[in-house]
Amino acid sequence: MNNIKEDVTEMGLDPETWTDAAQDRLSRRGSIDQTDGRLGPGRIRDSAPSRIVNVSSVAHRYHKLDLNDLQCERNFNDWTVYANAKLCNILMTTYLSELLDSTGVTANSVHPGIVATHAFDRLQRSSPWMYAIIMVIVKNFCKTPEQGAQAQIYAACDPDLDGVSGKYFQDCRESRCIAPEAQDMRLAEQLWRKSVDLVKLTKSEINY
Repeated sequence: MNNIKEDVTEMGLDPETWTDAAQDRLSRRGSIDQTDGRLGPGRIRDSAPSRIVNVSSVAHRYHKLDLNDLQCERNFNDWTVYANAKLCNILMTTYLSELLDSTGVTANSVHPGIVATHAFDRLQRSSPWMYAIIMVIVKNFCKTPEQGAQAQIYAACDPDLDGVSGKYFQDCRESRCIAPEAQDMRLAEQLWRKSVDLVKLTKSEINY
């Protein structure tokens, strides 16, 4: 199961103080880098039957993805970068599901919902009034971390999903709230190839 905040922690960094810009850039590359880097050549196919679950967000619908500017160097905006990253998570998972077709390994993405975590704590210093508003929303409308984890657990463990791949889940069911671009296989392949170049994977390091 790939969730970029876990990897930031493993790197010795604090995911709650990690800057939006750095986290989102890492997230865009995370699906391919985590999957290949952790599992090593050949292990994905050898692990069958198994499941890969990538965490995305409904925010992907607000993307402004430009394959010629994946690092958003020409036009950086925190929210746009976040939305782009979440679209990329789904696209990478969609393409991965195609690469692993008929191997017994599935790949799906999930939106855990808006979860009450400490992700907004840094606003307490930089924008106290915004923090106060967000905390009211968080306390009254957001999921607890335990509730937010259910989508990932469902995608990883539910026996009804045996053999199901290339889907996007929310609230423990397949979601229709998905951008058309997230289902564009041509775009997914283009993103995959650019990401392979970005993380400098060699042919021998690609497991598929």
